[in-house]
Amino acid sequence: MRSAAITFPLIPWNTCGIVMVGMLAVSAAEYLPYAFMCWTPPIMVTLFAYLNIRMKRLTPKKQKARLAESTE
Repeated sequence: MRSAAITFPLIPWNTCGIVMVGMLAVSAAEYLPYAFMCWTPPIMVTLFAYLNIRMKRLTPKKQKARLAESTE
């Protein structure tokens, strides 16, 4: 999963989680509801994968045409 790095503060035995717990003086469970930016990406990645939402791939010919349009 590509969104794992942002979830590190939610893992209390991780170094990032230890720093967060030490700086905030609360347990990971107490700041979990306020850390929505940490748990939103894994949910979105899973949802996008389930719904097959992805970026449209352009052929090399279309890429060159788009690049030519943007430089004009």
